[in-house]
Amino acid sequence: MKTIGVDIGNFSVKFVELESFGRSHQLTHYTEIPLNQDITRDRSIDVLDALKTFAERHQDEDNVQYVVSLHEDEVTHRLLHFPFKERHKILKILPFELEEDVPFDSYSSIFDAKIVSYSPNGAQVLATASPEERIEKILQSCSDAGFEPTIVSTDGMAYANLFENWEDLPPEKTSLFDFDELDDDEDDENVDPVARAPKVAHANILFGHTNTMVLIYADDQLIDIRSFPWGGRDLSMRISEVYQVTFLEALKELRKNSYLLLDNEGATGAQVQFSDNLKKEFDDFIHDLRLILLELQGEWNIELQSLGLSGGLSQIKNIAPYFTQKLELKCNRIQLQPHGISLTDQGFDIVNGGLALGLAIEGLK
Repeated sequence: MKTIGVDIGNFSVKFVELESFGRSHQLTHYTEIPLNQDITRDRSIDVLDALKTFAERHQDEDNVQYVVSLHEDEVTHRLLHFPFKERHKILKILPFELEEDVPFDSYSSIFDAKIVSYSPNGAQVLATASPEERIEKILQSCSDAGFEPTIVSTDGMAYANLFENWEDLPPEKTSLFDFDELDDDEDDENVDPVARAPKVAHANILFGHTNTMVLIYADDQLIDIRSFPWGGRDLSMRISEVYQVTFLEALKELRKNSYLLLDNEGATGAQVQFSDNLKKEFDDFIHDLRLILLELQGEWNIELQSLGLSGGLSQIKNIAPYFTQKLELKCNRIQLQPHGISLTDQGFDIVNGGLALGLAIEGLK
């Protein structure tokens, strides 16, 4: 069986091919097809051409399944607790549970659920909903390209596969909803102080070309996924405006020779100016990120202790220490080592191809 993860981005379309040999899984091929960055062109045409080009190479193969995804700005997630553990029961009741919580018509939406942990009295579920029209659109694109996807996942759920032992059952955890279940009139003296203590948490960021995604974990359990309409394109546009170069030239400069100065000692005026321009863009993102992290810490009673950086922008020199300074939080580049996958394709770039790999793993599950 061959499983192909298809990451349809705004900069390129990436394909990861996984082949299973018993309980062994190997990444056998990685393909990236860049998209034209001319803003006057219809991006959907370039995406369709990329999908067709790849699909034609595999049209005569048997036992091939494709996995595609919805971007995080096309879905919504909610962490819920159910007093039972059977997934089919959860999926049956899910639309009614989320009826008043989703920001679109629940009657024309598709729902799914990832069981992130079991508790003594049920299951913790990260529920997902998306309008039918968004799913129909991506299915139509795939059909026009000559293939039918077996699975439509989401970017966040797929990327989470790189940080989890996806072959194991969800772990047993104490419910994060203990406090919600307490009676409001209950005497605080009767509450277990250990239960009241904030849970240790960390976050993983995936920088994209036009969107950036943040995965939040508490006690190693995925509890939320957030998306920001910000990415490498914003930095490239600032470089283009300040230095009066084309967008493509700015993009190349960002990818090959970008840096953030932690101090200006020994730097030339041109280096300081370049760094300051990038900092202005990053600072806007960091401001929004800080607000979201504070909101989540209060909502879930968590204490965020670290932040992992991944994606193309994570390769910018000094980005980790700069984020550490601004957020007053330990930040480091993530060293991705996906569980159970042998990376035999020497040309595979996990920094940029990680999401496509996560989608392929979604097919294995």
